[in-house]
Amino acid sequence: MTKDLQTDKTQILTVMFDISARKQAEERITELAEQNRRILDSAGEGIVGINEDGRIIFSNPLAAQLLNRKVEEVLNQSFRTLTKPAAKNGKVILKRDDPFLRVLKDGRSRSINEVLLQRSDGSRFPAASVISPTHHEKGVSGAVITFRDISRRKEYERSLHQAKETAELANQENQRQKEYVQNIIDSLQHPFYVIDVNDYKIKLSNSATNATIGQDTCHLLTHNSPVPCDDDRNICPRSEVVRTRSR
Repeated sequence: MTKDLQTDKTQILTVMFDISARKQAEERITELAEQNRRILDSAGEGIVGINEDGRIIFSNPLAAQLLNRKVEEVLNQSFRTLTKPAAKNGKVILKRDDPFLRVLKDGRSRSINEVLLQRSDGSRFPAASVISPTHHEKGVSGAVITFRDISRRKEYERSLHQAKETAELANQENQRQKEYVQNIIDSLQHPFYVIDVNDYKIKLSNSATNATIGQDTCHLLTHNSPVPCDDDRNICPRSEVVRTRSR
C-alpha cells in the first residue's frame, strides 16, 4: 500500500505469483506417497525402514502384525529392542554381531536364512530376512528390512526329516529280515527257491540253488528248458498253484 503525495490518494500494489507448478508437484508427491503406501501394505513380507540409529521410521501392517503389534506401536522404536534377534539355538545375538545394526556400519546388504525374532508377548518365531542399506550424500542413512515368518517351512522340513528317518529305519529293518530269511534258507542242503508267478523268474534262492536272482527262470534251472513246463512228465509248479487257487 502506497500514498500518492501529489493527489493524496492511497494506492494498493498487488503482486501475484502462479503456483500451478508447485501445486502439481505437491499433488504428485502425495500421489507417489499413496502409491508407495499401497505397495508396502500389499507386500507379502514384513517391511520396515530404520534410520542410522536403528529406530523404525516406517512399517507396513504385516511387519507390525508379525511382531504382534500395531504400526503406531513400532514407529520410532529400536528394531533391536523390539525384536531381540536371536540365533537358531535361542541365544540372543550380541549387539556387535547384530546383522541389522552391522548394515548401518558397513553399508553392505545381508541375507539371513534364519533368525529368531521376538513378538510383543515374548514368544519367538523363525524368520528369513534381507537387509538393504539406504544412503545419502554423507553415507549410510539407514536400512530397509524385509522379513517373513518361516515357521511352516521349518515344520515341513522337520516332517520331511522325520519321514526320511522313518524310511531309513524301515529299510534297515527290511534288510535285517531279508538277511534273517536268507540265513535260514542257506542252511538248507538242498536247492530252495521262490519264483515269480508272472514270469517264472527266481526271486529268492539259497546258495545250494546256484541261480541268478531276477534272471534265471525255474524251467531253465530245473530242466534246462527255455520255455515253461507243459507236459505230464514235468508238471509246472506255477501252473499248479494257479490251478489250485482257482478252485
